Amino acid sequence: MRNVTIQREKTIVACLSAIKVYLEDPAANELTVCGTPCRLLGTLKNGERKTFSVEEDERRLFVIADRISKDYANEPYLLPAGGQDLFLTGKNCFEPSRGNAFRFAGNNTPQVAQARRRGKKTGLIVLIVAFLVGVAGGSLLMRGVFDREVPKTFTDRGFSITLTSAFRQTEQEPFYLCYDSEKVAVFVLREAFSDYGELEAYSPEDYARFTISANGLDAPLLRTASGILYFEYEEENEEGQCFYHRAYSYRSDDAFWLVQYACRVSDAESLLPRFDAWADTVAFP
Repeated sequence: MRNVTIQREKTIVACLSAIKVYLEDPAANELTVCGTPCRLLGTLKNGERKTFSVEEDERRLFVIADRISKDYANEPYLLPAGGQDLFLTGKNCFEPSRGNAFRFAGNNTPQVAQARRRGKKTGLIVLIVAFLVGVAGGSLLMRGVFDREVPKTFTDRGFSITLTSAFRQTEQEPFYLCYDSEKVAVFVLREAFSDYGELEAYSPEDYARFTISANGLDAPLLRTASGILYFEYEEENEEGQCFYHRAYSYRSDDAFWLVQYACRVSDAESLLPRFDAWADTVAFP
């Protein structure tokens, strides 16, 4: 046997969630990840380091967030055969379509790159289907209650936003809060100062730029609407459908917040005034 030590670097991305470390093991088969039978080695909290005892033959590690997203939001790492102890580092990266999945540093083989691309496409499809298809039934039910959309305020866990009666509150890992309708999804991230004391010195602009830089976005420009900073980006699924995201940066007394609005690119132009209006209603009661 040999020891494999994994350091999960502290980052604002997915800071509230523990990741799970699995090892390829045909004999155990506690969980199948991407067709590979595995056993659980343990979990890692944000900023935590742990050492695991593993066999000396060649095997794959898989880091996942949960069983639901294990086949598209995972990070594989091939452990070479040998008795030498190993030290690995990595962190969760901002990539909503893959659930802000964990990535090992220097894990850049062609096989891993292909797995990440495949996972991103699958995750994006799952995310979009979840809010555009699965929510359609809820939206239709709401139409029976409301003849037309009216303003509706949602308040929960220190966050408040006024959307419309077409929305309902849902859950979607790894987001703090979620709201969706037939055409739009709203994703809320919260990064508490109690977890990251260095953030207290940041402005909303600093936080937005840090998020863009640290998490590999394609350097979108920062703009303002009603004095609120935001940036935009687009994602495309394997069927060629393109989705638009607009993310607004806020600071409250105890945290930074990123509130993202997502829709089909074809709907974006008509919805942008609404995004700005909804963004202006955000409060932290």
